[in-house]
Amino acid sequence: MSPETRTAPASKKRSEDHAESSCCGGHNHAAGHPTGADQGIPVAITTGVAAAHSADEAEDGVSKAILSMDNLGIIASIGCLIHCAALPFVVAFLPVLGLGWLDSHESHQYLAALIIGFALFAVVPAYFRHRRIEVLLAMIVGMTLVVAGAVFVHHIAGDQWELPLMIAGNLILVAAHWRNKMLVKCCGHEH
Repeated sequence: MSPETRTAPASKKRSEDHAESSCCGGHNHAAGHPTGADQGIPVAITTGVAAAHSADEAEDGVSKAILSMDNLGIIASIGCLIHCAALPFVVAFLPVLGLGWLDSHESHQYLAALIIGFALFAVVPAYFRHRRIEVLLAMIVGMTLVVAGAVFVHHIAGDQWELPLMIAGNLILVAAHWRNKMLVKCCGHEH
């Protein structure tokens, strides 16, 4: 009997179920979809379909795109945090270096647009995989604080609130991206 036609042992299936439940918080995505090994069908029959292989490749491509967006979102949020923290110390040197535009409200708005774009393109598609509402809510709260800090607060309450809102929003977004990234990696191993 060739290795491809053997069925999966029950202990291996139980260990995969345990890893799945601990990784994605107990969500068992495959519970309603028994595999060939669960039904006693040879593994070679269930895995030999070309359409399933191309679907797995497409799924893997989507996961890689989401992970890239998460990484870019983390980098953009950390870049914004550094910009917010360093700006008060280097503001006098910016015009001399030809970088006076970094102190403008428009630069904050452009950076906020990048941060929001990365968050939307990373977290929203991933949510439909892992279904973890706390990641989606963290993204919404973080984006709201960043938009409030970059666009609205200096018109309403003055510039003193811009920095705290931007810092809080970006820290929340970094945490949301990080958790989203871990869940996408986890859910990618399940299928």
